[in-house]
Amino acid sequence: MSYQLYNAVHDENEDVSRFLDVLERVCTEKQLDCPTILHQATPTGDSLLHVAAERGRTRIAELLVDNNFLLIVTNVRKDTALHVSARAKNIGVMGVILSKFGDVSSKDNFIMLPNASGNRALHEAILSKYREGFDFLLSEQSENTWPFYWDTHPADSPIYVAVQSGDVEILHRLLQIPFPSDRDIFKRQGNSPLFAAISQRNIAALKEIVDNKEKLMFLTDENGDTPLHYAACTGYVEGVHELLNKSTHLAFQQNSGSDLPIHFACYKGHIQVVEELLRVQGPCTSFSLNNKGRDILHIASMRGKSKMVKYLLKHPKINSKTVNEKDLLNGDTPLHLASRKLYLWTLDHLSRDKRINVDAVNDQGLTAIDIIGSSNIGRCLTQT
Repeated sequence: MSYQLYNAVHDENEDVSRFLDVLERVCTEKQLDCPTILHQATPTGDSLLHVAAERGRTRIAELLVDNNFLLIVTNVRKDTALHVSARAKNIGVMGVILSKFGDVSSKDNFIMLPNASGNRALHEAILSKYREGFDFLLSEQSENTWPFYWDTHPADSPIYVAVQSGDVEILHRLLQIPFPSDRDIFKRQGNSPLFAAISQRNIAALKEIVDNKEKLMFLTDENGDTPLHYAACTGYVEGVHELLNKSTHLAFQQNSGSDLPIHFACYKGHIQVVEELLRVQGPCTSFSLNNKGRDILHIASMRGKSKMVKYLLKHPKINSKTVNEKDLLNGDTPLHLASRKLYLWTLDHLSRDKRINVDAVNDQGLTAIDIIGSSNIGRCLTQT
C-alpha cells in the first residue's frame, strides 16, 4: 500500500480533497489505474477501507465503498472493515458499509461473516461494550438470523460473549430475542449463557438470564450437567442460592452419571453449597443415591473431605441409616471408603460417631479395620 495514501486516510483532519489528490498522484507515479491502487494492502492485509474503519473516516469510507471488492476483502485476521469499525466503535463507517447492501439476504450473510477467531461483527461490538453499534447491527439484521443467537455452540453465541464481557445491558437486549420457533434449543447441549455467568461469578448476569429466560436453567451440557451442577461444583454459593430461589427442582435433576448437584459439592468439599442444597431437600436417604448407590456421606468420605464429613455427621438430616449405608459396588459403607485411602482425619470423625457400625462388613466380608490392615501403610501402622 502507498504510504502517502495510508497517511491521507489516517489524517485526523479527514481531508477528502487531499485524499483524492494523493490517489491521483499515486496512480500517475505508479502508472496503475485507480482500482488496482485501491486493492493494495498493508503487510497485515488491511485495505484502505480497513484503515478508514479503524480511524472513523466516514467521508473517505463513502468514496471507498464504491469499490465493491473492498467491502468483502479481509485482513490476515479475516476481519472485514465491518469487524474493524465495530471493534473501533465507529458507527458512521458501519452505516456506510452496510448501506451498500440493498438485498436483505446478502446483508445478513455479510454481517454474519466470522473472522479468524470465529467472531462476527456483532461479537466485536459486544466485546467492545459498544451498545450503539450493537443496537445498529441488531436493527440491520433480519429475523432469519435470530436462530444464530440460540442455536450455536457457546463459543459462537453472542449471548455467551455478552456475559463474558460483563455488559448486562447488552445481555438484557439479547435476551429479548425470542427462541427459534422451528426448533427445540433445549435438545442442544452446552449453549446456556448461565454457564458463562457462573464461570464469571457474575450474579447480575445470572439474575438477568433467569429473570428473562428461566428455561435456560434446565439446559444441560454434554455430560447432562445443569447450571446448578456447575455452580455447586465450583463452590459458587451466591449462584446456587439464586438458582434454587428460582427452582428447587434443579436440586433433584441428575446428570448422565446420575449425580445430583449436591454430589458435586460434596466431592469438592463446598460446605456452604451443601448447606444451601440441604435446605431444600428431604432426608438424605430418600433422594441422594447415585447409580453406584452412594450418598453424600459416601462421596465426602471417599474423597477424604474431613471438614465436610464432620459437618454432615452433625447435620439433622443425616440419620443412622445414612451413616451405615452400603454402596452398590462393593457394599462399602462411608467408613470402608475412607479406609481404602487411609484418610486419617475422616476416619477419626467417622469412628467417633456412635451411630457408626465399625464392625460392618462389605460384600467381600471385610470390615474397615480389615481394609486398613491389608494396606501397606496400614501394615506399617499395626507393626509399630
